[in-house]
Amino acid sequence: MEKLLQSLHEDIVVNRALTGTIYVSYNYKKIRISNHEPRQFTGNRISADLLIYTHDITGKEINSKYEVVEKIADFLNLKIPGPVKGAITRHNNKKKAEAQKLRELMRKNELSMKVLQLKKALFHLRIWNVIKGKEKQLKQLLKEAAEYGDLGSNGSKRKKRRVSFFKREFKNRFGITATPNDVAIAIKKFNPN
Repeated sequence: MEKLLQSLHEDIVVNRALTGTIYVSYNYKKIRISNHEPRQFTGNRISADLLIYTHDITGKEINSKYEVVEKIADFLNLKIPGPVKGAITRHNNKKKAEAQKLRELMRKNELSMKVLQLKKALFHLRIWNVIKGKEKQLKQLLKEAAEYGDLGSNGSKRKKRRVSFFKREFKNRFGITATPNDVAIAIKKFNPN
């Protein structure tokens, strides 16, 4: 970053402290570039005309080296030389491409979620159409599944036995595979009572 800053003007003085902080001075203006935001309650003990942070307090980058150079050039009213301007343009184009790619992935993910929700709704509608008018058979199946599940030695085994019995018998009696939870959702969604 020091070379980029020195390329702005020959009179710019750049010093790097052992902490990683960079100090820039030009025409009696002082700039401090720190690799982290100040910690809470430390106060502002630095005398500088401009403070720039490259990372926030969590370590996430908030200003790239090119953004820092742009801010300093703007603050000092300096023109950015051609090669540095080209590097900045490439950097900005790369960031725009990454943002576009991220937006596209988010759009695809949103579309996938809508398709998944639609499939679930259709599945529950199908369950409702199968069990509609067969409440007695469904109650009997739930009772049998509970009795079969009670043979398990502990809570998790009882639940596992109850669910596996229900799935198997629901498939045999109604023709589709569903868990007790799927049936409960279908009844909740589509039962008018």
